[in-house]
Amino acid sequence: EDNVLCWGYNFNSQLGNGNSKASPIPVPVSNLGKVKSLTVDRWTSCALTTSDLLKCWGYNYWGELGDGTRSYRSSSVEVVNVANVKEISGTCALLLDGTVKCWGANGVSGIPYATPNPSAVTVPGLSGAKSISVSGNNACVTDSAGKVYCWGLLESGHAVSTPTEVVGISNAVAVSVGTEVRCGLTQTGGVKCWGRSHAGGLGNGVLDTDNNSTAQFFTAVGVVGLSSGVAKVVVGDQNACALKTNGQVMCWGENSRGSLGIGTIQHSSVPVLVPSTKVVEDIHISGPTLHLIHGDGSVSTSGVKHFFYNEHAGLIRIAN
Repeated sequence: EDNVLCWGYNFNSQLGNGNSKASPIPVPVSNLGKVKSLTVDRWTSCALTTSDLLKCWGYNYWGELGDGTRSYRSSSVEVVNVANVKEISGTCALLLDGTVKCWGANGVSGIPYATPNPSAVTVPGLSGAKSISVSGNNACVTDSAGKVYCWGLLESGHAVSTPTEVVGISNAVAVSVGTEVRCGLTQTGGVKCWGRSHAGGLGNGVLDTDNNSTAQFFTAVGVVGLSSGVAKVVVGDQNACALKTNGQVMCWGENSRGSLGIGTIQHSSVPVLVPSTKVVEDIHISGPTLHLIHGDGSVSTSGVKHFFYNEHAGLIRIAN
């Protein structure tokens, strides 16, 4: 039985339900089955099934489905040349041996941006990767030594095709990549961020951090008040949030659409407590929208209401 449902616009078959007609109600993704992990990136979604198959659906002009073709598919198809997958993010897969394979034309596969790449290729210069995060044209990994490496097409327009170490962060155990900001979680529960922001997205007390350099995308700074006690960090456009071990959620950065969930539309260059009357067990950011997943299974959102952002399509994974 399928356990991924999608709804909304479907002009690029991003619902994966066998046709290209929009649906106002949730419909199952065809040819998929049960999944154990799921990633959504713009018009393309991918899932790792319980049978350890990696399948994708949606837009395929640049080979984003990884099936060896650039043909449009209205149902999920298997990504070729990928096996022994540990984790997926965007159009990349972290393998059990610590290497990373990517496909498509987003610049994260080591192949120049906008070059069709319909089959998965190994990202050069990476070994011992432990976690991965991909968003749009950018990717980062943590490795077994606690270092962070990033690459892709930077928002400054510079292309970095070789994974490059981020300085200023060590003992990293997780990383989250957003549109212009990236953040890492350390072994001691601290949070550090890097990238550029005009709205406090680095959380270091400075509203506009853009210095028009490539170095800012590889230099981490500490987030005010979050040197420890954090269980998870997630990044959106120019905003980020942290779930603390005590269940509190702190957010910072761009807030013109209420993305921080703090009751105002003012930007914040330091973390601000997100009020919640329910216990929060998990958090997600999809584009400009914050999602709080509560202990009772309910979800509350703030910002622009796109659920698990999929460029005009809603998407949810249904638990087993």
